[in-house]
Amino acid sequence: MADDSSSEGDNNKKQGLWARVKGYFLLKEKKDDGLTFKQRLAKMGVATVLSYGMISNLSYAILVALAWYGSSVKVCIVLYCILRLC
Repeated sequence: MADDSSSEGDNNKKQGLWARVKGYFLLKEKKDDGLTFKQRLAKMGVATVLSYGMISNLSYAILVALAWYGSSVKVCIVLYCILRLC
């Protein structure tokens, strides 16, 4: 029995992060616990909700910053052209 647990640990170390995440949600490597995806997500609890909120807000902030930068560059170019012609 001890040999089985050590070989599973070595197998998990050999897999990449994406393969382990994918395996967790697809349950190809684990026994089927009879839960649906939604029930499994609810079982994870508050940590899942908080991490989703953090990722969502972070992506929103990055996109707003990029949009702000793009519009400010465009406005500066237009103002430079207008002032230079005057």
